[in-house]
Amino acid sequence: MRGLLGAASLVLALIGLLAAASWEMEIALILLALAGVCLLPVWLRGPRRLDLGALLHMVLVCVFFIGSLVCIHLLIAHRGIEWDLTSNRRNSFSPLTVQQLRALPGDVEITAVVTDASEMRPLLERLSALTPRVSFRLLHFIRDWHEVISLAEEWGITEPGPGTVLFSCQVNERTVRQTVLRAGDGPEFEFDEQAWVNACIEVTRERSPQVFFTLNHGERDLGAELRGAREIFASLGFEVRFGTLRDLPSDVDLIAIAGPQRDFDEPDLALLEDALQAGVGVLLLLDPPHVIGSERYRTPIPLTRLEAWVEANGVDLPEGVIAEDDPEMAT
Repeated sequence: MRGLLGAASLVLALIGLLAAASWEMEIALILLALAGVCLLPVWLRGPRRLDLGALLHMVLVCVFFIGSLVCIHLLIAHRGIEWDLTSNRRNSFSPLTVQQLRALPGDVEITAVVTDASEMRPLLERLSALTPRVSFRLLHFIRDWHEVISLAEEWGITEPGPGTVLFSCQVNERTVRQTVLRAGDGPEFEFDEQAWVNACIEVTRERSPQVFFTLNHGERDLGAELRGAREIFASLGFEVRFGTLRDLPSDVDLIAIAGPQRDFDEPDLALLEDALQAGVGVLLLLDPPHVIGSERYRTPIPLTRLEAWVEANGVDLPEGVIAEDDPEMAT
């Protein structure tokens, strides 16, 4: 019987350790108390006599055990260490997210409007534990209604309902950059890790980076065929612009050439070369090759000058395509 009680006490103590590691201290204390109750008969000597020395030893062991758990938890919380035992690691951040958040150049304040903070608060606590650059506050949609309305008027938000998440950063003495996400409230809360990271990065920049899509060479339609690409750039905080290379802004960060069907002339290539030498990036998206007679071309009209310029800058253009055979990637 004493062996069974000892085994039960050990199991309860181990479960209590896991509960304490998750900061469920009330559950941990209950389990530890039950473990002590299971051990109590082990120290009884005779039908009515209690070994006070053994009981004192048990109390000291429990106090030491609880104190160790508290110290371990404080150390883990201070270091930002977490354990995620879920099968899909839904409670963990990717290594890239951790790297990007810890490299933020400014302090980001996240203000969330909620009625039920049970889902959002743990996430915000994990974010703020990763880096001192991120802080947060929660505003209850009903109790803090006046402050919610004040923020909505200040930021120009028409519907500051529950689930609204506001990111802000003071990038210099006169400028505060802001952006807003809709994340849902309570059980409807959905965490889009990339969107949250992009929002943090966006507000810490003194200006939004610009991507310039070229026109006048039969490029893909920005409104239809490149809608997905535009949305991706917008989610990354880019300002999307378009025009001919002769209209190229001086402060552009990236030039995108998306599926040209006609070759570039020498003045256009000279403008591209000048931008490249000035540190502007160039994103070139080409169609797979077509067969015309015995020749293979990427377009009905060969892009001879453009391809020669690309290869002159050290980029090879091999024939072929890249295909993904995973049907889940189609979505």
